[in-house]
Amino acid sequence: MFIFALFPLFAFALVVVIIVLIVRAVARSGSASGGFATPANAIGTQMGADGFWIFTCPYDPGSILHYQYWSNGQCRAGRVPYQPGADGRQFIYTGERPEQAAIVRVDELDDNGLVIIPPPIITPGVTFWGSSSSPNDSGPPASTSSGFPSAY
Repeated sequence: MFIFALFPLFAFALVVVIIVLIVRAVARSGSASGGFATPANAIGTQMGADGFWIFTCPYDPGSILHYQYWSNGQCRAGRVPYQPGADGRQFIYTGERPEQAAIVRVDELDDNGLVIIPPPIITPGVTFWGSSSSPNDSGPPASTSSGFPSAY
């Protein structure tokens, strides 16, 4: 008798497991077939003597590429319009040899040729030092004794 009383619970658990497996399979097949946009950090880079090359960029020419690179222990940032050459690559001049570089965001164009600026992704507890309007920032902002910025 006791087993028959638990049967509805086991049936419900089995249905939940089947639904979870189906959802995972659909999500995996969608991402493998290119159903989602390519993340900006998937764009390939190759270092040069005074800048870096980008390649394998799936975005349309005119899109704005936001980049960061490390040189001499400092992170610097900038942005350029995507204007690939005949070979599909683009050189980004930095004036110094980067140790590493990455495209961190891409602002795409809409059908009218206007830039679509996505909303910022805000992650609590994560600070991107050196990515402000001043490319020479090398550390965190100064803190105040109250824990709030001085404007408060």
